[in-house]
Amino acid sequence: MVVLAGRVFVPGPGGLPVNHGQIPLGGVAVNLFLCEQRTPCFNQLANPIGMVTTNGDGTFRISVAKDHQ
Repeated sequence: MVVLAGRVFVPGPGGLPVNHGQIPLGGVAVNLFLCEQRTPCFNQLANPIGMVTTNGDGTFRISVAKDHQ
């Protein structure tokens, strides 16, 4: 199993040094796509291999089987 984790931010008011003026964005969809090459992969017609919604603090975790084809 491989777990990918991250946090989604959007521009916010003011500029705190710790987050460069960005604020966490909760409740948005994060989709994971499998690309055959190590290049940008923005094929929106493909089916994502993982989908989650960010938590209130903008964090997310997507679990994928290590041998997913």
